[in-house]
Amino acid sequence: MNVFRLHKVIGVLEVLTLLKELPENENVVFILNEKESIYHFIEKLDINRVNLSRLKIVNEINFSTKAFLKDKYSNQIISEIKSLSEALENMNANEIYKYILILASADNDKCLISDIIQQFIYLDLDIDVMLEKEEKERDSVETFRQHFNRLKLSVANSHNSIFHMNVTNQLQGPKEKILKLIDEIELVLFDTEKKELSITVMATKKSGKSVIVNSFLGNDYAPTSLELPTLNSIVYKNNSDNDIVLDYKNESKVFESVDHIRNYLEEMYKNAQLGYCTEDMYIHYKVEKESFNNFTIIDTPGPNLAGSNHREIAYKWIESTDVIIFVVDYSKYLTTDEEKFLSDIKTAFEKHDKFYSFIVIVNKIDLMYTSGEKGSVIRFLDFLRFKLKELGYRGFAIFAISALQYFSAVKVPKLEGCEHLYEETGEQLMAELRTCKSKYLGKRELSLIRTLENYIRDLEDYHGITDANLNMVKEKSGMPRLMNYTDYVTYQKTTVESLKTIMRKIDDEFVNLKNEFLTFDLINLIDTKGVKEKKKEELLNNIKDLFEMFDKSNLLIEEELDFTKLKEEINEDLKNSEDELLKIIYEEMEKEIQNIKDSFRHKSNEELRDIVNGDTNIITPEFQTNFYNTISDKFDQKIANYECKINNELDIKQKQLVTIDKEIQQSIKLFNKQLNNSFEVDSINITLPKLELAFSKKNFDFSKVDIKALTEIQNIIKKSLYQKHGVIGRLMQIITLNHTDKRFGKYELDYDSIDEMVAALLQELRNEVINAIKENTTKILIYLNSYLTEELQPKIKEEINSMIDNYKDLIIEIKASIQISEDDLENDIKFIQEKINFFEHVNSHLQIFFEIWENVRFHASSSANGMDNGFKIF
Repeated sequence: MNVFRLHKVIGVLEVLTLLKELPENENVVFILNEKESIYHFIEKLDINRVNLSRLKIVNEINFSTKAFLKDKYSNQIISEIKSLSEALENMNANEIYKYILILASADNDKCLISDIIQQFIYLDLDIDVMLEKEEKERDSVETFRQHFNRLKLSVANSHNSIFHMNVTNQLQGPKEKILKLIDEIELVLFDTEKKELSITVMATKKSGKSVIVNSFLGNDYAPTSLELPTLNSIVYKNNSDNDIVLDYKNESKVFESVDHIRNYLEEMYKNAQLGYCTEDMYIHYKVEKESFNNFTIIDTPGPNLAGSNHREIAYKWIESTDVIIFVVDYSKYLTTDEEKFLSDIKTAFEKHDKFYSFIVIVNKIDLMYTSGEKGSVIRFLDFLRFKLKELGYRGFAIFAISALQYFSAVKVPKLEGCEHLYEETGEQLMAELRTCKSKYLGKRELSLIRTLENYIRDLEDYHGITDANLNMVKEKSGMPRLMNYTDYVTYQKTTVESLKTIMRKIDDEFVNLKNEFLTFDLINLIDTKGVKEKKKEELLNNIKDLFEMFDKSNLLIEEELDFTKLKEEINEDLKNSEDELLKIIYEEMEKEIQNIKDSFRHKSNEELRDIVNGDTNIITPEFQTNFYNTISDKFDQKIANYECKINNELDIKQKQLVTIDKEIQQSIKLFNKQLNNSFEVDSINITLPKLELAFSKKNFDFSKVDIKALTEIQNIIKKSLYQKHGVIGRLMQIITLNHTDKRFGKYELDYDSIDEMVAALLQELRNEVINAIKENTTKILIYLNSYLTEELQPKIKEEINSMIDNYKDLIIEIKASIQISEDDLENDIKFIQEKINFFEHVNSHLQIFFEIWENVRFHASSSANGMDNGFKIF
């Protein structure tokens, strides 16, 4: 597609110039700075209606994460993109249907997705936008949906066949257990099929809401008279019996046709108390070709209906429905009633996280052809989006439609004598419409036929389309795009999540069902008592070896979970660090004291007097800062080293524990192989759990320990240097030589006394600092020991023990299933054969279900980048 990025200063001039130069059959997408509003920009344009209708403009959106433009059919990446404009540049305008935009973001950034979708809506481009995670989930769920009917049929057939199997009393228990597992799967599938997706439509009076509802239903159930507002919430539910039924006030009434129920509703509304709400009613509608299958549509009373508690009504449906649609009349902008209503119900959207299921519709967009304002759909949508964001809404989408245009194209061809309209285009279509119109002169249907006729003329007059057909009329109405997006929101945001849960439930039962055949798989078919006893003994020995392997693995795990060596290394390092830290502190102190001594050597009697009197500061101003930073850096380096050691140790332990797990898995496989060799069974298929070890690394919090230590050391230094009995205080005593007349006394230095005093002070300081550092070292060791032995080690051990217990329980179950009493061995051999026959029949009845579900597993695993059949993808 042709893209032109507008400059901030001369953008208006660029648009005007380029639109004049462009041929009529060529379009360009103008990219506006992301911070500049589109509706303000369009207001500044002085162009005619034709060019205004041609104007394609969007805000730039720069992606902070990787994004890909893909072919939805081949699933191939077309290009990696960094912005919306790059995505548009890489699209072929004639192949828009094939694109999908994927954001490889770990965050669930719904606002960004809705912003991108909105820009595509401005350009009238029907392009899916989703996160990479959503795409994978959708692929796995789509596989499930494709196989759903076969899956349901296979389970029903399996249940019926196994239910009618004749078995002995001894096999009645296994039969009932298998039937119960199949019942669980059937129940999950039934719930899946019966799940209803719901759409609530809200609007003020005379906004065309009921026409939109009829468009969704594919027929004119809802009365659309301007004089008759919707007085209650009408819930339209799909009727699988294909009857039209009204449930109202605990009574049910069946209607022969849509016209009958609509006339009934109109009469009821006329007789109702004008302007006041009535009870909710439920209408079970027939599925039309153009309707939403399995969707429940709720038509609600408007917020400006007297006597209605519209806020509570809105709250109820916002909470319970999947998608909420609010309709705005193009000719009224956003009215005071509508703005107040949206402000009132914003809390409900926030509470139930439904902003991202909220769709705003600007209806009657065809009125822009006859209005005196600038006929720009984009301008109006962007203005309305700005107003809603001011109210606090986010993550929503806004569409412009003409519901009546769409509905007329749906309804008129259903009229008797108008059936051939779908086959015609251009002038021939208009001629057929005139013929159709002549059959309904003076009748109610005439208005709808004339409406369709006018819309076709508008396509020619304002868009230059001379060969229009009914599909084009519907497409230009905006309703198909709205239906697609509504389907996308319900499918991606609601259906995918629920089906993922359902698939997990089915897979749990699938694993349980397959494991029921372990007994069959572990029993050999040899009839002789001696061979069976020998084989059984051999099997028990194998199980014993397997348990010994588990015990050995447990010992290895205990060794791997030991942190003694790590703690010894850290303890040794801390001792070395004590000496290094003390040396640094000692050297810094000697350096500072020497600087003070040296400074006294070169001072006159008067300068010394000023120092004694406190008129001159002898303390090096940089010392405290440099000293603190030096010690702090040393602490930081030490702590970082310990964090690295611990996390490296965790990495090593994780790898070693994974190796142990692989050895256990290998032992299981070897056990299966031994069973096959010993019992000559064709295949052993034990469905086992999958271990995924992932120890979380931690940023250890030593701050309270080392900050306290730094503070203590700093206080010691301050005391030794600057307090009355410290270095500086004693130097002052030596300088004054006990003179009492400080004003006229002579000040001299006794360097021998200074050196003796400094040496004594440094030794005292060294002892205090050593004690402070040792105390800090002890606290660090206590902290590390507590975390390693009381928190991390038990957590890892608990996870590993759980895995080992799962394996042991499985082998115990196998062992228990073959431990046959010596006294009943002969009878057991006969029973085993009966059991084998039973399971062979059960297996044959379930084979189709097994094959289908294994296929679902395979495709789901493939869509999740090759994850195995542990089904973690669900």
